[in-house]
Amino acid sequence: MKKNISINISGIIFHIEEDGYDSLRKYLDSINRYFGSFEDSSEILSDIESRIAEIFLSKLNEGKQVITLDDVNSVMATMGNVNDFKAAEEQEFLMDDQPKATRDSSRASSAPPVNKKLLRDQRRKILGGVCAGLGHYFNIDPVWPRVLFALLVLGSYGGLFVAYIILWIVLPASESIEEEPSVKKMYRDPEKKVIGGVASGVAAFFGGDLTLIRILFLITAFVGGLGFLLYVILWIALPEAKTITEKMEMEGEPVTLSNIESSVKKNLNEKGEEESTFTKIVLFPFRMIAAVINALGSAALIGNSVQNAGQIIATTVTLAAGNTVAVDLSGDGLIRARVIDPALKASIENSGSIDATAAVTLTAGQAKGTLDQVVNNSGVIRATGFAIKGGEILLEGGQVLNAGTLNASSTIGKGGTVHLLGNEVGVTGTGRIDASGAIGGGTILIGGD
Repeated sequence: MKKNISINISGIIFHIEEDGYDSLRKYLDSINRYFGSFEDSSEILSDIESRIAEIFLSKLNEGKQVITLDDVNSVMATMGNVNDFKAAEEQEFLMDDQPKATRDSSRASSAPPVNKKLLRDQRRKILGGVCAGLGHYFNIDPVWPRVLFALLVLGSYGGLFVAYIILWIVLPASESIEEEPSVKKMYRDPEKKVIGGVASGVAAFFGGDLTLIRILFLITAFVGGLGFLLYVILWIALPEAKTITEKMEMEGEPVTLSNIESSVKKNLNEKGEEESTFTKIVLFPFRMIAAVINALGSAALIGNSVQNAGQIIATTVTLAAGNTVAVDLSGDGLIRARVIDPALKASIENSGSIDATAAVTLTAGQAKGTLDQVVNNSGVIRATGFAIKGGEILLEGGQVLNAGTLNASSTIGKGGTVHLLGNEVGVTGTGRIDASGAIGGGTILIGGD
C-alpha cells in the first residue's frame, strides 16, 4: 500500500502516490530554476503548471482517482526535460540543413492512420458539442465547423439549424475525447490587434501578410457586408490567445518546455521592434474605430460615493470612487480605472447584479494604513469570460467586504481571476467566490495590496 499526498497544481487538487510526488517535485524544481530568470517567469511557470494539470486530468476517471509514478513519467515524456534543450537545439540545427521535402515526408510517414468515430465533444462544447466533434473527426480547429454552421444558418434564415439539431440527437456524446496536439488552432491575437485581433489571428494561422488580411476584410465589408459579418462571427467564435500556451497553439507548435523557451525568446525579440511611422499612420483610423467600439461595450460609474442596486450588463463594468480617477479607454480596449487621489470616506456599494463578459472592477483606491475607502458587495457579480477562460473581478479599497457572490468561473474553459485587495479584507458566511473551470481552476487572491 502506497502513501498518497494531496497537491495543488494550477488551482486543482490532485492525489498522487509518494514516489510519483518525489519525481514530480524534482521535475518542477528543475523547471523553476531554469525559467526563474526569464522575464515574465511567473506567467511561464503558470502555463507549464496548467499544461501538466490538463494532462493529469485526462488520466483520471471514475475508476482511477490517484496520479501514479507512471503518469508523472508520461508527463515528463510529453513535456520534455530541461536537460533535453541542448539536444533539441542540435537536432533542430541538423533539420534546418535537411531539404524541406525530406522533412515533410518523414513527418508524414511517422503519423500512423487512426480510425475515428464521429462523436459530440462534451469537453470543448459551446452548445451541443457537434462542431467540436466535427473538428476532432476531421482533425481541424473546431472554429471552422462553427463558422461554417453560423454562415449557413444565417444564409438559410435559420433553416439549416434543423441539421444541427438532428446531429445533436443522432451523434453519441463523449467526455473523453483527447485534444489533438498537432492541430493548429486559430485565436485572436491580442498583441497585434487593432479592433478585435481577428485579422492578426487569421494572419498568424495562415502565415499570411497582416496588412493584406486587414485590407481584404475592409474591402469585403463594403461588398455586401460579408467581410463585416465574417469579422463579427470570428470575433465571437475565436478565443483570445492570452497565455504562452495559447500563443504556441496559435502557431501550431506542441506545448513542450523546449517550445515554451523558444516562444518566450521570440516574443522578447519582437517586443524590441517599434512600428514605423507609416504603419502608425495607416493604423490610426482603425485604432480610433476600435476605441469607440470597445467603449460602447463598457459601463463605468465614477464619483465619491457609488451605489448599484439594479442590474448592469456590459463587456466590462467599472465602479470607481475617489477625488481623482484615471480612466483608460485604450490598451486592451477595456475600460479600466485607477484611483489617483483617494477620497475621504469614499464608498462603493453593490447590492444589485453586475454581469460582464470580460472584467468587473470596484475600486476606491488604497490609502496606506487607513480603512476610509470602503468597498462592499452584497449582491451578485459575474465575469464569465469568453469561450476559453473565465473573466476578471477586482475589489479594491481600504476596507473590502464580500457578503455576496463573486463568480469568475467557466463551464467550458479555465477559471478566471478574483482579487480582493485592501488593508482589511473580509468574506462573510454568506459570501461565495468561484473561479472554477472545466479544464482548470483560476486564481483567487484575498488580501494584500
